[in-house]
Amino acid sequence: MNVSDPKGGSQPHLSKEELVAAIQRMHRLAHDLNNALMIVSSYSELLREELPPELPCYRYVDEVLRGAGRCQAIANDMLALGRKATGNAPPPEHGIG
Repeated sequence: MNVSDPKGGSQPHLSKEELVAAIQRMHRLAHDLNNALMIVSSYSELLREELPPELPCYRYVDEVLRGAGRCQAIANDMLALGRKATGNAPPPEHGIG
């Protein structure tokens, strides 16, 4: 991988193939992250439904859900960037079509 500017500068330079490969890796990572977040979110939702709100640990479950939501937004941004960079259309939404 050539990471130096051919003109002698210090700016990194990636070939088109290297950039596409990096974007594809990012896209796969985002999908893997989404899969893990689905597990965290699902079990947290189940806990929240089962726990009485007056328990001190109830707010911890809410924090986990908020954190998972923030991570989900990052993963979605990564997926959107990957689709934009590679020209791939987003998959259809569940239940539509």
